[in-house]
Amino acid sequence: MAEPDPSGTSTGTPTSTSTGDPAGAAEPASCDSCGRADADLQAVHRVYLFFDRLGAVTGEQQVPDVERWCLSCRTSYPWQPA
Repeated sequence: MAEPDPSGTSTGTPTSTSTGDPAGAAEPASCDSCGRADADLQAVHRVYLFFDRLGAVTGEQQVPDVERWCLSCRTSYPWQPA
């Protein structure tokens, strides 16, 4: 371990508590559907589908709230562009 010199500065190798990320780097936003951190999010309206007892779609309801979804959720679930 390096000994401090009389001037109060270290003579050894400086240590860092930084994680290596640039100062102020933000985490990617998370998908509002699955929670996955993703840079490729798109603003969408969630769509609920209604089915009869045979499995045929009988209607749909678009939610007015705008959500941000990743590609995986946009591929898997019904939605409309916001």
